[in-house]
Amino acid sequence: MTQDALTTFFGWMTLINMGIYTFSALLIFAIRDWIVSFQARLFGMDPADIRRVVYAWLGAYKLAITVFCLVPWIALCLMS
Repeated sequence: MTQDALTTFFGWMTLINMGIYTFSALLIFAIRDWIVSFQARLFGMDPADIRRVVYAWLGAYKLAITVFCLVPWIALCLMS
């Protein structure tokens, strides 16, 4: 695989993952109460714990996008 192909791959992967992250975050913030109540009933958890888990998940996903998609793409762009 060439460097140009890898750069394109990581660029699109970053864009797609950021789109999924943005959509998820907007959806969670738009219908937060419904999501929390649904998940609390589904898993039998306290709503406060659900909120912590959701925010932790968003943070972990953002960190994973940064480490595994954005940083390699930037490194490949700098190498070109």
